[in-house]
Amino acid sequence: MKESEQVELKKSLASLDEIIQTIVAFRNSSGGEIYVGIDENNKIIGVDIGKNTIENLARETANNTSPKIYPTIKEEIINGLTVIKIIVKEGDQKPYLYKGTAYKRVGRSNLKLDHNEIEQMILKRHIKKLNFDTRVCEEATLEDIEEQKVKDFIALTQRTRKSLYQFNNLESALHSLNIIKEGKLTNTAILFFGKNPQKFFLQYAVHCGVIKGNQLTDIKLIEGSFMEMVENSFQFVLDHMKKAITIEGTRRKETFEYPEEAIREGIINAVIHRDFNVPSTCYVALYEDRIEIKNPGTVPAGLLLSDLKKEGHPSIRRNEAFAYLAHLAGYIEQWGTGTTKIINLCRERGLADPMFTEEMGFFKVTIYNQSPELSLRQKNVIEILKKGKTISTTDYAKKYKITYRYAIEELSELKKSGFVAKKKTGKNVIYYIGTK
Repeated sequence: MKESEQVELKKSLASLDEIIQTIVAFRNSSGGEIYVGIDENNKIIGVDIGKNTIENLARETANNTSPKIYPTIKEEIINGLTVIKIIVKEGDQKPYLYKGTAYKRVGRSNLKLDHNEIEQMILKRHIKKLNFDTRVCEEATLEDIEEQKVKDFIALTQRTRKSLYQFNNLESALHSLNIIKEGKLTNTAILFFGKNPQKFFLQYAVHCGVIKGNQLTDIKLIEGSFMEMVENSFQFVLDHMKKAITIEGTRRKETFEYPEEAIREGIINAVIHRDFNVPSTCYVALYEDRIEIKNPGTVPAGLLLSDLKKEGHPSIRRNEAFAYLAHLAGYIEQWGTGTTKIINLCRERGLADPMFTEEMGFFKVTIYNQSPELSLRQKNVIEILKKGKTISTTDYAKKYKITYRYAIEELSELKKSGFVAKKKTGKNVIYYIGTK
């Protein structure tokens, strides 16, 4: 074993400063391994390891690096002697600093990064996070594109949007769709028309599952290009949704427990608006009383969760180029109507309003398959408010001769389920039927 650009040998932990410098240098470069207990002449001398030696080394490293580094640290026996092996992977949040200074690995030395190098690392990091869909997919070639998908797409845009796109040959078609940059395919080209997009993006998939009680009864990983993923995920839901059968005259009619178009819209939005920088798939989960559709990423800056229930809210897209192709194909509209469409479809079926929430870095749409049971009082007040009237908590309590606490609970239930809205007027809170 010899020192190299990716191997460092240290006699003991006495040179802790140099060890952490090397950890930072490896993190800012291509990664590497440090062996403590082997001297510069490649002689294995071993190292004494106490009860907290490994923990202290890990703590010192994390406390003195920014962003914090947590390398893999373990004991190894070499020729009967104990050494410490520190494994450092190349970082994705460069530059990393030790006590305010950034280092890189060059040959067997750790060198300080100059101002320009630090700026370049920061710039690359931000570019990597931004505009995933317009970035070049470096490893991809035209061989990775399925030509028939492009032909079918262009024909679809002609029917759906009366577009003027034409297919003469594969490369010119991709150029006209603006998904080739300087002769290289963009990520959007692969996501939409790739033979196997998951060859490049493992996170580009939808996990679909059926959950009864606490039991996962069916699960399927849906992969492929955009339209394949949307259609196959939607079909999975259709295959597992309950259906009510009614007879109208001589005709048999089947009605799904959820509005199909609301589910389809939720899946489309999840696939289009996901954050591709998060290494996770989208999820569609069918429970006995609801469907949850989740995608990596939260609501874009400039939008609030409450905005999603407003007609005509701003359309802020994380993946603009990707969304544009979806629009051309008729999957989405241009002006932020997806969430309000889901709400209105649920209301038309007499279901509770869907919930839009964020949890642990994911955006989630929850669609319920039934409305909550309402009391006679709640049903009565809904009919009153439908006439354009309003009511306060105090008036509700007086009208129905109940306590103020019960009035708060019942009106809050109506608001949570989407039947009423509330606003503050002076010191009072009044409830009314929101604009649908």
